[in-house]
Amino acid sequence: SLMKIINDILDFSKIESGKIDSQSRKYYLIPLIRRLSLELRQKGLPGNVTFSVILQPDLPCAYTGDDQKIYRILANILDNASLYTSEGTITFSVSGSIVSENTEKLYFSVKDTGHGMTHETLHNIFESFNSRDNREAHGIGLGLAIAGSLADSMGGVIEARSTPGTGSEFTLILQQTVADTRYVGPYTETDPKPAVPDRISPLNILLADDDPMSRKIILNILKEPLYITDCASDGMEALAKLDEKKYDLVLLDNIMPGMSGSETFRHIRIKNPSVPVV
Repeated sequence: SLMKIINDILDFSKIESGKIDSQSRKYYLIPLIRRLSLELRQKGLPGNVTFSVILQPDLPCAYTGDDQKIYRILANILDNASLYTSEGTITFSVSGSIVSENTEKLYFSVKDTGHGMTHETLHNIFESFNSRDNREAHGIGLGLAIAGSLADSMGGVIEARSTPGTGSEFTLILQQTVADTRYVGPYTETDPKPAVPDRISPLNILLADDDPMSRKIILNILKEPLYITDCASDGMEALAKLDEKKYDLVLLDNIMPGMSGSETFRHIRIKNPSVPVV
């Protein structure tokens, strides 16, 4: 979160000073979409939110343009949608229309069923240091301001529509030169909710790490009742614990005093050829 704030401030400073770098190159559409989707999922969404991606199948598969700016704009819009959507759906769709033989007008749309905004809030949403809801301290209010400026620098525009209590939709409209006329083909992506059993058997995990702070951080993540985690401060202690108990997983540091992680791993495999070791 702190790194994102720092990057936002640096980007905003470049925009204010008129030093926005532009890099036009060939890029493929699906890898760009997958990267955005993966990063949003990795950040985590509220349990009641379903995220899906819909791509128009007859779009050209590659374009020439500044894909880094496009990524930055869409990442900010998707972050914004995830912050203000506590239940329902976030839908990321990409469509296009032909402008000329080698030019396509692309529409990158992010639609959510979140809090929504009043007309007054929507009117000021692309101003710097502005947030949808002052009661909620989400970032520092630069994400959409940066997105709007980057879109403008590429000759594009971001359209926003919203209804309080219903949700919002942000659409980046941008002309791009076609670099590969082959179609992307059918592509949809949905994040189904996994079935959660009534009872979950805890995983027995052995953590071998000589750094007490690392052990503390990992133990804080691997909490009961899903995980029962034992610790070892070196390789010898880890091997001794493996003799005493059956583990489902071993988390193994490499640089440890006495016996390195690599050497410990070789000994583990002699005694236990099947236990997963990370």
